[in-house]
Amino acid sequence: MRIIDAVWEKRNLGVETHEIELDGSEDLQNVRDVLAYDKSRYCVVKSPIGRLDLYEELSTLGFHYAESLFTLRADTLKIADSGSESDTCFRLALDADVDELLQAVESGLFTTDRIALDPVFGPRIAARRYCNWIRDEIARNADLVILLFEGMPVGFTLLREADLGTCKVALCGMYPPYQSRGLSGLIVRAGLERTRAMGQRVLLTPISSNNPASLKAHIKAGCVPDTIQYVFVRHDTWSR
Repeated sequence: MRIIDAVWEKRNLGVETHEIELDGSEDLQNVRDVLAYDKSRYCVVKSPIGRLDLYEELSTLGFHYAESLFTLRADTLKIADSGSESDTCFRLALDADVDELLQAVESGLFTTDRIALDPVFGPRIAARRYCNWIRDEIARNADLVILLFEGMPVGFTLLREADLGTCKVALCGMYPPYQSRGLSGLIVRAGLERTRAMGQRVLLTPISSNNPASLKAHIKAGCVPDTIQYVFVRHDTWSR
């Protein structure tokens, strides 16, 4: 069990937030004791699959299911390069690209995440959280790669090195005018090309079950599920 005081979420969400990651080996009574006395206003529990006893206990303690978080894996040596069509390319972001991305987020680019869907928070707070997240990742030297189609920016992927030989995507997406046009596979290609350029082999991408279109596009492009976490949340635990 890992208990995280998510201080960055106080800035993003406006409430004290704790994140608790379970590895599946925890004793049920220990989990019960920790969660029963947690006083954060917003508590997030991430659990691996296969622990029905934990899920039942979480319900008893006031948690509800929010999403399943899939981590998809792409190996640069196993996914064939589909070629660089003349009308598509990728490049590292310029300052103007960052501004365009932040404007798109503020205008509602992301609508399927657990914060946007949560009636306690909603899309406006979710957008603020994403903008802060993007700025933080760039400040930590993550690479923001812009996807171009027919010379126009159509989407992005934001990634950085994780463990040895691995890159991890923080965020990715297609801009609204270019969604549902069969271009989502470009996100995977852009991530793989940048992973290769960084001298790494494996690309990991987390995707919520609340975004089945992205999940389908990544699997179609050759990504495979690596891990799954169930995510449960509880609000205003201090008042319980």
